[in-house]
Amino acid sequence: MKLLFLMVPWILCAQMLQLGDEMAPKVFEDQFGKSHEATQPYRWVAWDKAQTAMLKAFFEAHPQLYARSAFIVDVSQVPSGIWSLFVKPSLKSYPRPILLSFDEAYNRTLPYQEGYITLLEINASKIAAIRFIGSEEELEKLDLPLGLIAAEKIDQQVDVAQQ
Repeated sequence: MKLLFLMVPWILCAQMLQLGDEMAPKVFEDQFGKSHEATQPYRWVAWDKAQTAMLKAFFEAHPQLYARSAFIVDVSQVPSGIWSLFVKPSLKSYPRPILLSFDEAYNRTLPYQEGYITLLEINASKIAAIRFIGSEEELEKLDLPLGLIAAEKIDQQVDVAQQ
């Protein structure tokens, strides 16, 4: 019995997802209180205010990529008073859905590096790639398999040439 009691913390501790692991769709609430199921091939996870702001700016510049992405923000550690007075109102200023993860156990399964945004690329419900992005420059240099950013830049060049 004593051995079982000592093992409980290990059993309750969630293991971080790795390449090839199954990543089932999950339902999140957005900043407007609407439910969304995250099934997109790109799942971006912001862990703090600076990363959230960086991703918001990136998606404003790349709307085609946003359409294929789930923008998830870990808010499990935000105290309820701070959440309702400051964080939630600031997120409401962004018109596109930001998926809010209040589930601390789920968040612990997501790959994490201090100071970095996590990008999970999902293919056939399995994690095909894990990337950690630490700066706006790294975001702009991303070479995603679908070439969405490159295609977007070509579209912009065509628009300029037509004018």
